[in-house]
Amino acid sequence: MGLGKLKDTETSVLDLQRQLTVFEKELQAKDKAANEKLQLMVVEQKEAEQQRELSIKTSKELEIKQVEIAKRQEVVQRDLSRAEPALIAATESVQGIEKKHLDELRALAKPPDNVRKALEPVIALISGQPVKHEWNDIKAWLRKDNFKELVMGFNKDNINPKVKAFIKKNYLEKKEEFDIEKIKFASKAAGPLAMWVSSLVDYAEIFDSITPLRNEVAALEEQEAEMKTRKQGLDQLVAQLDQNISQLKLEYG
Repeated sequence: MGLGKLKDTETSVLDLQRQLTVFEKELQAKDKAANEKLQLMVVEQKEAEQQRELSIKTSKELEIKQVEIAKRQEVVQRDLSRAEPALIAATESVQGIEKKHLDELRALAKPPDNVRKALEPVIALISGQPVKHEWNDIKAWLRKDNFKELVMGFNKDNINPKVKAFIKKNYLEKKEEFDIEKIKFASKAAGPLAMWVSSLVDYAEIFDSITPLRNEVAALEEQEAEMKTRKQGLDQLVAQLDQNISQLKLEYG
């Protein structure tokens, strides 16, 4: 019986040794996998920290850029605000022109010189042609049902430079001939239109003078948009890396 027990014990020991060999191989594999996870976790952690720092840096740069844009926009708006109220007031005066006052102009075979000179630049603006229009051509424009709408809806930010130069040279710089007060006295329709021409050209002058500044603001806003997109990408990457690290910690454990 003792010999039988010894034999059984020997067999059990051999079985356990075989199992131990298998476990040792599994342990080595697990140990290797754990080390690989640990190394990967370290790499991901380092990458996450770098991207997080870059995101913070981008945020600070973005804040600086936004402050810079606000300052530039303030200058642009301040300059435009010098001319815009006069233009708004003149446009409202045009809106107040009554049909009977336009009819009076349409009925004139030969208008007073100052009335004609008040209307010539109006037609030059809305037609986009830097020329002195004949009175019959001017009357054809005045007869249009949407004439006032053409004037009031005119794009103040997109005046033809040639038309603007033409009006300045031939009308606005000739103060005696283009006297708004006298034009108002001569015609209740031509007066507001002359005011509109004068204030519109003044606005255009300022608008054109700040074109480099407006272009700078546009470039800054483009950079701001790119930085926002970059920061958003960095934040998403950091979030993904954090998620990867959490999963690796789980697997490592």
